[in-house]
Amino acid sequence: MVGVASNAASIEAGRMHAFENGKREIMNFTQISNLGGLAIKTQMTYEEKAGNKYNVYRLMYVDYEDINSLKKKNFEQTKKNYDRYQQKQQQELNFKKNAINILSKNKEELARLDQEYYKYASNYQMGSEKALRYVKVGMSRLEIESLLGPPRSIQKHYFSYVYDLKYGKYWVIFNSADTVDCLSTSKSCVKVSCNNDNSRCTRGTDVSYYNKMTELK
Repeated sequence: MVGVASNAASIEAGRMHAFENGKREIMNFTQISNLGGLAIKTQMTYEEKAGNKYNVYRLMYVDYEDINSLKKKNFEQTKKNYDRYQQKQQQELNFKKNAINILSKNKEELARLDQEYYKYASNYQMGSEKALRYVKVGMSRLEIESLLGPPRSIQKHYFSYVYDLKYGKYWVIFNSADTVDCLSTSKSCVKVSCNNDNSRCTRGTDVSYYNKMTELK
């Protein structure tokens, strides 16, 4: 192969450029992009002066067996790089598949939890509405449970022989005779005496339903 450098500023610069251009010619001919490790010999050079510039021609030689050996080496390295790339792609694919499976399971779990939540919220709201609609002062525990079903919670008082029942957000408060006394959003009513009708079931910011219960009596 011949490497040519035209209009070089000096002989040394021309030789260097001619060598680099010769290497590119070898790469184009052999289809090898990396000539590292390949012995490149210069058989002869020809230099001519053109004004204050120089043209340099450099005849370069490489051994055919060395080229084949380098091609084989580059091919093996390329195959290794390709295999590593394929392996990395497979790992990324597996990671994405696992991520999708996890997201899918999480989505299913969220959907299940949503169903449970809305079911609970619906039952909670229904219990509140039924308590407001059906509970009347003087009703017995049996009547309450027949109308509203099992309560969400139970609160003991009167030395633990009277039980207040919770439906939705409301407590059905029973007196010592175990009949309905009032309806309250707080079980604090069962902790102190409610002898004063004007303050019955009013504890701080708690909403009192005593008057409504009296109307339903």
